[in-house]
Amino acid sequence: MGDMFNKLLEHCSQKHANDIARRMGITLKSPVQFQYGANGQVTVLVDAPTASAGQIKALGEAVQQECPVARFRRSAAGQRVMGSPTPPPGLGSRDADTSAPSSMNWVQLPPPSARR
Repeated sequence: MGDMFNKLLEHCSQKHANDIARRMGITLKSPVQFQYGANGQVTVLVDAPTASAGQIKALGEAVQQECPVARFRRSAAGQRVMGSPTPPPGLGSRDADTSAPSSMNWVQLPPPSARR
């Protein structure tokens, strides 16, 4: 979707992740990190050693609901995946990728001792 959009996605999602994690009682050891793969795949790495897998999943779902940029990304990618003949407003035809996934994959980082 483009570098500028990705930076906006990161900034907005990080702020929402911090706020939502605090409400959920999840301690984030560092800001969430983003990795971009082929076909627009986004993996969000969460450094929260005491959180459960269910909490990480719930955090990701909540961010994608509350963050307007993540919500736009999901709806825009969903429209393209469903075969929309034209990209949503703001996305030029050169940005269209009919194989782009519609959500971000939230993954918990392993504990610090296992990262070495």
